[in-house]
Amino acid sequence: MVVCLLTVVGAVTSPAANALTAQQPTKAAAPSNRIVNGTAANRDATPWFVMLRVSSGNQQYLCGGTAISTRWIVTAAHCVVGMSTRDRLSSRAIVNPVNLYTYPASAEVSLKQVVVHPAYRDELSSDDIAVVQTTKAMNTTPLPYSSADVTTPLGASLKVFGLGITRYGGSFPSSLQIGHIQDLAGTTGECGGYADRYDPTSMLCAGLPDGSVDACQGDSGGPLTGWAGRRTLVGVVSWGYGCAMAGYPGVYTRVSSFANWIQGQTGVAANSTPLGLNGPAEVRANRPCGTKSCSVKKKQTLSLYVKNLGDQPGSWSVRTTKLTSSKSSGVLAPNSSTKVKLRAANGKQACGKVKLQVSGAVVNAFKVKVNGGKC
Repeated sequence: MVVCLLTVVGAVTSPAANALTAQQPTKAAAPSNRIVNGTAANRDATPWFVMLRVSSGNQQYLCGGTAISTRWIVTAAHCVVGMSTRDRLSSRAIVNPVNLYTYPASAEVSLKQVVVHPAYRDELSSDDIAVVQTTKAMNTTPLPYSSADVTTPLGASLKVFGLGITRYGGSFPSSLQIGHIQDLAGTTGECGGYADRYDPTSMLCAGLPDGSVDACQGDSGGPLTGWAGRRTLVGVVSWGYGCAMAGYPGVYTRVSSFANWIQGQTGVAANSTPLGLNGPAEVRANRPCGTKSCSVKKKQTLSLYVKNLGDQPGSWSVRTTKLTSSKSSGVLAPNSSTKVKLRAANGKQACGKVKLQVSGAVVNAFKVKVNGGKC
């Protein structure tokens, strides 16, 4: 299966790891993963997402990863196994990129150390986990990883993130994708048609009952998260048959089963809070421009997209200065969004301000140059 942030639809293949070759962006030259039927993630809320550009011999592969500290990344073993010293020196970690090709030079970090779990077996896709140390601190807010003995209950709301292709044989997404899925096996159940190839003690089975959302090519090693008092890493994109196929969900490495090993290698402590079935509302909004201050002139509009990436309905409000908004407040259902149009209040030059508030707290704020005004 190919791993990604969106649901993936693809042809049946043999069980495989999920890395995507960087040299052939529309066709996987190696086992890979992607997200199918996902939505654009809010990058302000995913500082811990890492894209790994892995060199292996004469090829480069793309995988996902999760920063659990400013120096350590969790990824899939199949993404980094067998790397030589030369391969490691040629590989890079890119922290929270816009897409596969757009990121500041400061986001790129070299690799100091790669540690693959000693029990990893490619032919079984077992113990598919590794940790990577960077040569310098990453500019990130780390994501905690789970060590709960009983984790990901049946039906638990989960989210997978990735930059892989969004349909079999398709192209890469223009931004990081998020797939809203759920646990389909619990801690002891079966996983679709995989029979005894699926091991619930070290693997996690996640998707939707109809198979519509999945990870796929290019998403291997990426994060699967749940809610344990806070957003927490519970799985690593690993393998599957095809992409987004009913009866064959995505299979992820169960992070809690390897928590002691992760802490032993990295010194980073885990989150021991048990996972719940659902998390709270997570209302966010991306900035409507890529510059320090946005700009708008009379008769023009700026579009602010407010999204609820959480599991509960969430209320929001927008407060503006020197600007008018098409909507000032509302309640968003889980996994939904709304567009707010911002306009100049009049024809005068000014520095406008916009604040998105959730439950009274400001979650996004930015300035707008109105009619050429200075900010």
